[in-house]
Amino acid sequence: MLKISELQSKELSEASYLHRMRKYLYDSFPEARDVPVDDMETAITALTNRAAIYNLTQETDVAAFIVTAWLMGLDFDQKFTVVGNVLANFDLPSYEKTEFLWEFIEKSFATLKG
Repeated sequence: MLKISELQSKELSEASYLHRMRKYLYDSFPEARDVPVDDMETAITALTNRAAIYNLTQETDVAAFIVTAWLMGLDFDQKFTVVGNVLANFDLPSYEKTEFLWEFIEKSFATLKG
């Protein structure tokens, strides 16, 4: 019988997560395919860790954080004060922060379209 250690299980889970996030970005933003896999996975890991600082730990919440970073810049949470303030509000549940991020993207691009 094959036995997987806890460490191996964690590594498989992490690899699967990175693959799902990378695929999501590639499917959503074809230009993301120009980023080498190692660089993309490094960025996904760093953004996932940053999202956790704001209590965004569910995969769907982290996806919103990563997409916002892709569209608005890696430092979006520092560049846009209102975003940083919402994310740093620990009285807000994660789903409200996630909804805010999606709305922020929508409104920002609607404004750009004019």
